[in-house]
Amino acid sequence: MKKNIIATLLVLALASFTVFAVDPTTSDTFDVSTVIQGVNVIKIAEETATDVSSFQNATALDSYEMSAEDELTDPAIGYVLTKTNNRDGYILKLRATQLTNGTVSPINYTVKVGSVQYTTEATPPASVEITNRTGVNQMVVDSYPINVQLNATEAANATQATYTGTVYVEYYAQ
Repeated sequence: MKKNIIATLLVLALASFTVFAVDPTTSDTFDVSTVIQGVNVIKIAEETATDVSSFQNATALDSYEMSAEDELTDPAIGYVLTKTNNRDGYILKLRATQLTNGTVSPINYTVKVGSVQYTTEATPPASVEITNRTGVNQMVVDSYPINVQLNATEAANATQATYTGTVYVEYYAQ
């Protein structure tokens, strides 16, 4: 009798195991996704940057007081920094306004960003292209040095005053 009870219990155990066993040939799935937003940022800074951290920590260059001694070959007065993950890249352009004080003759100057120069004139020339950055396959930070040089003759003949002008660096995401 004990053998019958043990045999019955074994049969019940095996039967319940097969009832609750998972068929290894069935499965289910779910999808995962994320959206990475485009980053297209420009910053004019006092120091260069080579990565996202140094870009974030770079001090903004809001203004610069030019002198007759400034030359385009001097160390950079600042840097144009860009940060992007846009796979199509970007275009940077440069233009500037003459130095004026509102009442006397303006003073022209040349600004250089990277290897591209722009010289101000009474009739402003069109903006010039600094770079056409393509082939971006990850987050990148680029840095372009800025240099300036006054028109020496105009500066030497200028009357006493504070002259101001504006340098524009235009960023176009592609």
